[in-house]
Amino acid sequence: MTFKLHKKQFLTFLAGALFGSIVITSYAFISKDTPPQDASFQAVSLNDAVALTKEYAINAKPMNKVFYGFAVNIDQLEAMNAIKKNNPNLAGFRLYSGETGSRVYKSIIVGISPDGKDDVSGNMYSAPVLDSGPCPTVCDTHSPLSQSER
Repeated sequence: MTFKLHKKQFLTFLAGALFGSIVITSYAFISKDTPPQDASFQAVSLNDAVALTKEYAINAKPMNKVFYGFAVNIDQLEAMNAIKKNNPNLAGFRLYSGETGSRVYKSIIVGISPDGKDDVSGNMYSAPVLDSGPCPTVCDTHSPLSQSER
């Protein structure tokens, strides 16, 4: 009877150790550079980024207004921070307009190298366009910085 009790405890310990090893090993392979799962921005390949920007260009309407500013949302900013973390030598960022075939608008965020070129060999992300874009139309019309009312 005592042998069965020890055997059961040993098997429970062994199962726990095996499960713990699997969990720890899984964490070892999770990249720290990938965005958190709850973030709204996602890594995008160069091919997908090109497809999104081409689709946008096909359907875009020209803007016949003076461009005063640009609103950047938190998801876009977090994507920029993720890119900067992987390449601290960047000079800045570009946000390209993208669109899916189902008319969902996306921003394509890419780093700018010190020589002024898009760093398409580095990390790029797509992010929702919600509450972001050119001013006008995404402006605070009551701000003293907004020229749209003048």
